[in-house]
Amino acid sequence: MKKYILETERLLLRPWQEEDLEDLYTYAKVAGVGEMAGWTHHKNMDTSRKVLNVFIDLPDCFALVDKKDQKVIGSIALEEEDLLRLDGKNGRNLGYVLNKDYWNRGLMPEAVEKILYYAFKIKKYDYIMVSHFIENSRSRRVIERAGFNYLKDINIRSKYQTIEKAKIYILENEDINGQ
Repeated sequence: MKKYILETERLLLRPWQEEDLEDLYTYAKVAGVGEMAGWTHHKNMDTSRKVLNVFIDLPDCFALVDKKDQKVIGSIALEEEDLLRLDGKNGRNLGYVLNKDYWNRGLMPEAVEKILYYAFKIKKYDYIMVSHFIENSRSRRVIERAGFNYLKDINIRSKYQTIEKAKIYILENEDINGQ
């Protein structure tokens, strides 16, 4: 399976590597970062090592590297979706997280735009869905800016087994091709 490297003006989206462990732990240990995505912040390097191993094995999971700092500052992935099934269509769920020190710089919209190009033009997915917890206004803004269409409110079971109210959105390949 081919591993892709994608580039934006300020970011490199590349496959995860063993050497990324410290950078992953640096942002994943900060309270409030993972919780917005449904997982608790990492308490130790062993937790980050287990997550890193999963990231390395996922085919469409990319480390976000700040070109200026040459450091991994987040993650973006297209995961096999399970919140929505469209008959006869092949879709994925978009997930992302960013180091808190890099918030409010417009980096995640930049990464999302590039991953959508990859999803629709390279991987040829029919649709991408994304969700955010109701209180996560930062993620909502990224989703709306990317052109996703609101679908419905849902309840999501977080990775630490709480039920969270969320909003789910969809973007279909023809939405992009029609522009």
